[in-house]
Amino acid sequence: IVFQTPPVEIYVTFADGPGRYQLELVETQGNPLRMIFDREIVGEGDAWVTWDGKNEKGQDMPMGQYFVIFYKDGKPLRSISVFRSKTGQ
Repeated sequence: IVFQTPPVEIYVTFADGPGRYQLELVETQGNPLRMIFDREIVGEGDAWVTWDGKNEKGQDMPMGQYFVIFYKDGKPLRSISVFRSKTGQ
């Protein structure tokens, strides 16, 4: 993960084989905010995924903790926590 002001860059590897991979940004309560990656992957590989600090409607999200949930073929694989803070902190 590379944190900038924004975006947040997340390095993803697709080692679980071919399938539809998705990364969804959610609030701490689990409410979906934005799908930041949604692609059919045909073989092992990797990619950088960017979150620009905005929700699905293009609105800037406030400071706080968020989660990125990784899915393969609709099933959650894992999640990571990201924290958005003030610029320069």
